[in-house]
Amino acid sequence: MKHLTYILFATLLVAGCKKESSENIIPDDVPDMAELQAAYTNKLVQEPLGWYIEYRPTADPTTVSLLVRFYENGTCDILSDYQGFTEEQKDIKFRVGGLLKPELIFETFCVWHAVAENIGGKFEFYISPKDDNSFSLTQVNGPVNTVYTLRKAQANDRTNIQAKANVVRQLQDFAANASAYFKNLNLPGLAAFWELDPDKQTVRITWEDANGERQSNTFSYNYIPNGILLGTPFEYEGKRIDTILFGNMNADELEIVQAGNAGPGSITVSHVPAFPYKGTANLFMRIERELPRFYGYTLDDLDTYYSKDLQPYIISLRDQISPQRFRVQLYHYNMNATGTTPENRLNSLQLLTWDATNTNTWLAFYTDLTKVDESHVIVRPNGEINSVGLPWATEVLEFMDVIFPPEGVTIVPNGRSGSLQVLRVISRKNSRIYFDIVVSTPTGIYVD
Repeated sequence: MKHLTYILFATLLVAGCKKESSENIIPDDVPDMAELQAAYTNKLVQEPLGWYIEYRPTADPTTVSLLVRFYENGTCDILSDYQGFTEEQKDIKFRVGGLLKPELIFETFCVWHAVAENIGGKFEFYISPKDDNSFSLTQVNGPVNTVYTLRKAQANDRTNIQAKANVVRQLQDFAANASAYFKNLNLPGLAAFWELDPDKQTVRITWEDANGERQSNTFSYNYIPNGILLGTPFEYEGKRIDTILFGNMNADELEIVQAGNAGPGSITVSHVPAFPYKGTANLFMRIERELPRFYGYTLDDLDTYYSKDLQPYIISLRDQISPQRFRVQLYHYNMNATGTTPENRLNSLQLLTWDATNTNTWLAFYTDLTKVDESHVIVRPNGEINSVGLPWATEVLEFMDVIFPPEGVTIVPNGRSGSLQVLRVISRKNSRIYFDIVVSTPTGIYVD
């Protein structure tokens, strides 16, 4: 009986194997994977003008135009209208690989990878031919199932990408060479902040509506010759902006030839904001005259707390006075329950330093504060200095004239450090001079 069972099991096993084997035989007239990959590669390589694609990596309207020329040696050249990749990339390795079905893979870091990192998408695609001699591409494990068309390039495709790439470089150059901190969008009936993120191809526009309320929206955009096309229109006061066409530029201004039906205008860089930040002056000055005082501080890392243009002044003063420890601290409405004292006056800039024994020492320079608008404050030394600050009076007062010019400062909310508000104090004479302070007191009052 045992032998009969073994024979029956073996018979069933052999029968099953034969059935499975016969079902998996590839017909003779169907090419295998290697043949498909070679055929697709050959077709890509044979096109002398290359291949063109409008690549929309996610469900967002953001699109990147790419022109790819493939070569027999397994490399390709790529021209695009994406930030940082507007010059043609050479010798990018590619291959048509894949295990289950053919895949077009870009192996060398290139524009495809940068787009994937900053916007989304992939640099590996399932590839299959279409009846019109183009290819279908679908992202391998991508966030969207969009079927893209990789078509044979035409002569005007290169010209079109180059025209859009010129806009990319124009915006990049304008941002890099800007002579001031604020970038303001100026159109008829509108004064707004303009914050461009070319890596993500987004622009954030912040403005005040007719009721004086702050509004803000972020728009994706695509490049067009001489301008940009917003993913969704920007509308204000009956105006509708879908395209923005640019003209001439210099370090201070980028001309807007036309912005939808709003007409012409400009993007200007300025030492002062398009409109005030509400509530920052009141927080900075503790203007409501309620305890606790205002206390804000910097720490030691220069890049975290001081602008590049301010760092030489900080380094010079630090190296003269206290190389081991040098921090800027601000005390405003500096009272206790019984009021202020001669030693601890109302408002001051205090430099936290170390003396010869590495003991914390504060050099206090007392100030008067004047509010001009919601974020504009004038800070002036009033001539009073504590005893340990007197030996450095000339040097520190010269420094204070840099960070607190007669024109005043703009107090800008700049996020948080943990649960604490961070404010940026920006010179209205030279807005490239600024520093950040962490607001230790009062707590729980935020303006960001």
